[in-house]
Amino acid sequence: RGEDSSHLVPWQSVSVWGVGGRVEMTASKFMAIQQALQPDWFQCISDGEATCNEATSIKRARKSVDRSLLFLDNCLKLQEESEVKLYHSPRLSPGNSS
Repeated sequence: RGEDSSHLVPWQSVSVWGVGGRVEMTASKFMAIQQALQPDWFQCISDGEATCNEATSIKRARKSVDRSLLFLDNCLKLQEESEVKLYHSPRLSPGNSS
């Protein structure tokens, strides 16, 4: 999914750090990865724009927490929608052994 991070509203994603530097991760992209990998469980990521070694202001810390909680809410919503779709699938609905 070719999401252009330059068009993202800041609260629609969290920052994570990879080998190439900072990456903006949306809830939909994160959940698509989880759906593709099919793990037994996963831990939602949190905003990591500011590193622990930096002298982070209270305002920046609050923004990071708020962004992380919103990201979690969006992931839970996407997970719930995914389970509803899966539950209503004719092949996988309860009592259907095919």
